[in-house]
Amino acid sequence: MPCEKWSSILCWYRCAVRIYSSAARALDPGGTAEFHTAWERSEEARKACDRFRAALLEHEHRHGCQDQAGLESSTAMRHG
Repeated sequence: MPCEKWSSILCWYRCAVRIYSSAARALDPGGTAEFHTAWERSEEARKACDRFRAALLEHEHRHGCQDQAGLESSTAMRHG
């Protein structure tokens, strides 16, 4: 069973993914200042996703709090 800390990191990861998705949808090509601002936002959100995903995997590795179902989902997350 995932521990409370893992669940908390997962919550932050899911939030970051939603923000990243929203920021990417806001990208409108054209080389305008608005595009560059939106690009910067999407890059920051992408980096946050990367950090939270890495934190999830590190926590799983160090703490071993995942059950078999959790291990299957995290393996899919690593490879998908």
